Amino acid sequence: MIVNGFDVQSSFIGGLFIGVAGHIMSKILLTSYSLYYSGIIPLVPGGTAYEAIKNLILNDYHEALITMIKVALISSSIALGLLIADLLSKVYYKFKKHRQLNKVK
Repeated sequence: MIVNGFDVQSSFIGGLFIGVAGHIMSKILLTSYSLYYSGIIPLVPGGTAYEAIKNLILNDYHEALITMIKVALISSSIALGLLIADLLSKVYYKFKKHRQLNKVK
């Protein structure tokens, strides 16, 4: 199993999209944005993690290491997507608030 960039990139974009959508929906419905983060569950590489542990138990250390690296990369890309979505929303709403304060003056 080779670690390709497509899995990592698509997980990052999925995490980013879920994060942005969660922040938008939380502003519209006046709820916590973390409520919408349950959408990342399908992105979590549970089957790949299972394969890594299975290979580790079967003493196939090389394949287990490659698979564990893939799991770590995919998981961290999901977290990074959520983090960037959070930062983007904070910057946007701070800019929007600053702009409204300047309009009042």
